[in-house]
Amino acid sequence: ASVDPDSLCFAATSPFGELPAGSDLGPLFLCEEEEAVLAVTESLALSSGPVLVTATVADTLGNRSEPLTYTFHVESPGQALHPFHPPDTWVLTFDRDYWTIRGECTDSRVTVTTIFTPNGRADFLDDLALVGLWNPDAPELSARAAAMVKERILANLREFYGIGDEGAHTERSPEITFTLSSAAGASAIAFGGADPGGGYTLGRAYFDRGNRGREQNTAAGLGIFSANLIRFYINSSYTFKEAFDPLIPGRGDPVGTLSEDATVLSDSFVPGDPGNTEAAEARYEDIAAAAEAMGRALAAIAAHEIGHSVGLVANGAPPGGLFGGESKASFAGYWTDPYHLDSPGNNIMESAMSFSVMQYRGSNALHFNELNMAYLLERILLTR
Repeated sequence: ASVDPDSLCFAATSPFGELPAGSDLGPLFLCEEEEAVLAVTESLALSSGPVLVTATVADTLGNRSEPLTYTFHVESPGQALHPFHPPDTWVLTFDRDYWTIRGECTDSRVTVTTIFTPNGRADFLDDLALVGLWNPDAPELSARAAAMVKERILANLREFYGIGDEGAHTERSPEITFTLSSAAGASAIAFGGADPGGGYTLGRAYFDRGNRGREQNTAAGLGIFSANLIRFYINSSYTFKEAFDPLIPGRGDPVGTLSEDATVLSDSFVPGDPGNTEAAEARYEDIAAAAEAMGRALAAIAAHEIGHSVGLVANGAPPGGLFGGESKASFAGYWTDPYHLDSPGNNIMESAMSFSVMQYRGSNALHFNELNMAYLLERILLTR
């Protein structure tokens, strides 16, 4: 039968505050059918050392589950790393210029060429030109389209980290802030270009166990390699082509080439307004869908790389690590390797993810697994 939320029994081998070891803490949990939560307040403070907890629950017919046990270790604040004290700020930058990037479409197949030489234009804009979201012949309209992509990167990155619209934080949001503006003492990650090391790596960042410092992931071999993302998927992914073919040069109409573009990229355009023409609505939907698809994909890669720079996924088991590289663990999937853990579901911190999966929403969306989110929320800490 269904679970009886009031039936939870929970006991520990150590005192919880003034409650002696072995006390039933079940009534202190906020219980629902799918989840039970206990806030460990000051009055329930645990002393340092190992703690074994045991829990059971019953259904509405009185059938009680087998006991489930879990052991964890409690450390005093001076013995543990607090990754987000003080809170972390990350600046997203888009102006680096290390590459000359070109695309040529022949018989609907796009060949992307990258030369490790600056050309006086931001690599990120060269990347957007490959998919028609930047057109050097229409710089003003292109700047508006590029701004749409940047805003969608920011919005999706916040979503991956559990941060609300306009950067609003809740109790389920890490103490981390993302911004498009420069900020003193902030970490930074750059977008644009390819990987000087070759191959199809989508991003790279410094790893910082416990987030003890601030990282500048802006050098040529660091950051988000959006040219690699495009080059890898532009001819092979149905999801990619569906999003970008209306704009890709040689397959569609890049920004700034249709008469509707000046209208739909103006500040006065309101999507869905009854006065809009059918052509304008269709063009806006094409541009907005492409901006969202690119923003979602680059935000997913950035969430992964920033995760490394704030301490995910530290190698080994807790309390020293977060199961990074623990490929022999029963819950570790194929894409587990050093500093990555492939746990069940679409985990942001596994070592591989496809463009299609990057676009998923709802329950199938990429996400930080429970242990990694607990670390981001400082509900589990790494020992020094």
